[in-house]
Amino acid sequence: MSKNKRRILCCLFLAFCLTAVFLFSGCSNNDDEAIVMVSAQENDGVKKKDAPKPDDVKLVLDSYGSKIIATWDEAKNASGYELYLSKNGKSYSSLITTNTLSYETDKLKCGEKYYIKIVPYNSEAGKNTSYGTPTVKSIVCSAGHVIDGYEVGDTYIHIDIDEQTVRFYKDDKLIVETPVVTGTAGACDTPTGYFEVRKMASPAHLIGPTWDVNVKYWVGINLSNDIGLHDSSWRNSGYGGDIYRTDGSNGCINTPLDAMKKIYDNVTIGVPVIVSGSESYQYSNDDYSYDSSSDDTQDAGSGDDSNDIYFDGSEYSTEASTEGSDENGGDYSASDEFGGEGGQDDYYSADGYDGGDDYSYYDDTQ
Repeated sequence: MSKNKRRILCCLFLAFCLTAVFLFSGCSNNDDEAIVMVSAQENDGVKKKDAPKPDDVKLVLDSYGSKIIATWDEAKNASGYELYLSKNGKSYSSLITTNTLSYETDKLKCGEKYYIKIVPYNSEAGKNTSYGTPTVKSIVCSAGHVIDGYEVGDTYIHIDIDEQTVRFYKDDKLIVETPVVTGTAGACDTPTGYFEVRKMASPAHLIGPTWDVNVKYWVGINLSNDIGLHDSSWRNSGYGGDIYRTDGSNGCINTPLDAMKKIYDNVTIGVPVIVSGSESYQYSNDDYSYDSSSDDTQDAGSGDDSNDIYFDGSEYSTEASTEGSDENGGDYSASDEFGGEGGQDDYYSADGYDGGDDYSYYDDTQ
């Protein structure tokens, strides 16, 4: 082989090697880029954690002016709420997504039943949105206020046992919204249903089987005047929350003094009172005869016993009142008995006369 041929072959070999090195280098770079892209895709595909699930919502519906007004308490872990409307409770249309605690619909058809569904959600940054359990309630659309199926007009008191809240509206204006303590759950439940303001007294002297206490304001709401709203200075543990489950009243609605004064100063005889809640038995004044001439407002002077309000106690348990020594002044022991032999015959009316002639007997605890 001549020298020229050998040189040519060497040049070709060298060119081949250089080409191979170049191609190999390019492939390596592409592979590196591919690895980087796959890695990025894997990072983007990391599964996010779910945001904490919101608690259930306590939904309250009202209707007036041909509209439905929905209000609710803030739910733990909820960053917002989705509201839906239905005419049949099956097919829902979206109303609004909001972080407020109330909503008023446009005008609807009066007399029609509507369903409102609320779904709380939690959309924390960097986490998957979590949805709480839907809450659904229905109401008949009305030109006046309707609560729990009762039309109450534009002046009324609403006592919500589940929320432990009293709201008093006068001429469509919210006058009082306050936490309260109702009857001890399972022992002295405050009855639910439709009532009216029947008796008013300031001050008032509440006398029961194991208590004898003075209050500044009394607003009786049932026929026998042994269920009512009153101030309760002995309640040092506050109001609202779950107090009523273990340390509730004997059936009345214990109310802070300042709120009770506002209610007393603005309410009048005959104002509707709706007591709602899932843990109490239903009661309606429709089941009892009533003489409206017994409705009155009493303001007692010095030495006047007309504001003495007696409680029967014939249906109490044989153990001491769940309101304890705070309300009853520590004047009884845990073994004190209620009612005695007289039972219903020992009942006294709000006017202080034996027998309670002005009232039909209402079989309940105070």
